[in-house]
Amino acid sequence: MIKALRQQFNENFTKEKYDAYMEKVEALHPGSLDFRNAETPVFVPKDFTKKMLDACDDIIGVITDPSFISMTERSIPANLRIPNENGHTQFLVFDFGVCEMSPANWNRSS
Repeated sequence: MIKALRQQFNENFTKEKYDAYMEKVEALHPGSLDFRNAETPVFVPKDFTKKMLDACDDIIGVITDPSFISMTERSIPANLRIPNENGHTQFLVFDFGVCEMSPANWNRSS
């Protein structure tokens, strides 16, 4: 994380700015945000952002491959199959768990 950017954000944060932001989100997607939104973003270096976006592209490449459905068909129990499902996803979300590794563990193999 880029601590200086986060500190600057936190120093300039106000409840009024947060409320204005949430009004914009609500106007774009009325009633869709049913949880509290994080007030403090995490600022990361561009190279880390690129790594995460590249990972997303790689995942999309796998799940949009024409053979993906046939390769994974047996992994879905019959009672969880979607009737009339087509080959086009309705939505896609990436949720990464990111943690900082201690320098003592940098050279360890996983």
